[in-house]
Amino acid sequence: AEGRTDPWSGSYTLAFDPISTKSEGDTFDMKVNSTGLAPGTTLYFKFTGDIDNNDFIAINLLDQFKIGNDLSINIGRTIDNDLKTEGTETVLIEAYSDSERTNLVASTSFDILDSSTSVENPWSGSYTLAFDPISTKSEGDTFDMKVNSTGLAPGTTLYFKFTGDIDNNDFIAINLLDQFKIGNDLSINIGHTIDNDLKTEGTETVLIEAYSDSERTNLVASTSFDILDSSVALSEKLALNYIASNPDLIYAFGINTSSAISHYDNHGRLEGRSITSFSASGYLAKYSDLSAAFGNDETLALKHYIQYGYSEGRTVSSSASNSGSNSSAGSGSGSNTSSPTALSDFQAFNYIASNIDLISVFGVDIVAAKSHYINYGKSEGRPVDNFDEWGYLASNNDLMGVFQSNTTEAIKHFISFGKAEGRSTTIFNADSYLNNYVDLKSAFGNDHTLAAKHYVESGFSEGRLF
Repeated sequence: AEGRTDPWSGSYTLAFDPISTKSEGDTFDMKVNSTGLAPGTTLYFKFTGDIDNNDFIAINLLDQFKIGNDLSINIGRTIDNDLKTEGTETVLIEAYSDSERTNLVASTSFDILDSSTSVENPWSGSYTLAFDPISTKSEGDTFDMKVNSTGLAPGTTLYFKFTGDIDNNDFIAINLLDQFKIGNDLSINIGHTIDNDLKTEGTETVLIEAYSDSERTNLVASTSFDILDSSVALSEKLALNYIASNPDLIYAFGINTSSAISHYDNHGRLEGRSITSFSASGYLAKYSDLSAAFGNDETLALKHYIQYGYSEGRTVSSSASNSGSNSSAGSGSGSNTSSPTALSDFQAFNYIASNIDLISVFGVDIVAAKSHYINYGKSEGRPVDNFDEWGYLASNNDLMGVFQSNTTEAIKHFISFGKAEGRSTTIFNADSYLNNYVDLKSAFGNDHTLAAKHYVESGFSEGRLF
């Protein structure tokens, strides 16, 4: 698809997510959200304030990153625990539209607290290390490389190596040999962006290895994931996965892969639509009747979901959505277990928003909400999903500009502010919206949720009315 020759010519918005006060050794995410700018648009950053290169691990104070398919840039950085007494330092991050850094388009700042303590022999005791799984990605996507630890002190350095079917040119601003320190939250969380290089390369596998030593001889943890090539037409299987990952396309195309491929080439790629959010292997693993019928045939599983499973209300569990990646952990790492009735984080936020009395009791404390549901809410018959998050976004134009299609953040906003402000979830009229546009009526029928989702993700920016 052709990119914009002048990406800044139209109306746009840019905003940093706030960054809270940090301590030396912490990691932080520099996330910039945009509207009205095409994926691939470059932002030029400048880090200033009371800091220099020595205050961070592997940072360029003048750097540049491209907006991803999700219309954001999310880059993780680690503050060096340099053991110097410097006092509180202020970091100013500025984003410019030009490489000369004359046209400022967004900025943010945060403080770094001084913590001058040393870490001796960090690997002498018992410890665990494990990567969070990384799902299959497409070119232009961002991904978070998160490593969780126990038994290791904040400030302990891990030495990373990126290998596989990739090189530096497959990413925006990455070091294939890099190092980061464990933060005060006992984790490392670094964001990277995959370059949409328009080269025909096929699916590439990325292997990330973490070592305890700078010579990279003592491997302590590893993970891997695949990058799909977005410069070539979708295969039949990927076209089915594209349909299954976007419910509006299920209504529009069924299993017509030719139409799906055409839609992705002409619209979906530029809209940043997901190809891989639906996991066929997870779908088979969840339903024994399907695995008995189809074995491991993911193509048949995809067709079943599109033709029958979606309308039957079948889903893929959140844990299965990461089945495209493989992770191994360091010594002593245990497994996590949860109650079969436990709510996911998203469900817990929805549970609070769906029960107005819980808002004043718990706020956004999802740990307390999960416990309440298991101990009381389920037996009381309380609803888990009565809050219309898409209707809330569609009914509040200012929230669309801030959160775009991030429904989790929308629910959290309602809990923290929206209820007290008297905001509505019903200003958006789904019936009117569907009746106004034949293409939407044909695609979504009378599905109010899909109508609201379309308005948030596309219709509002297209100037459609309800």
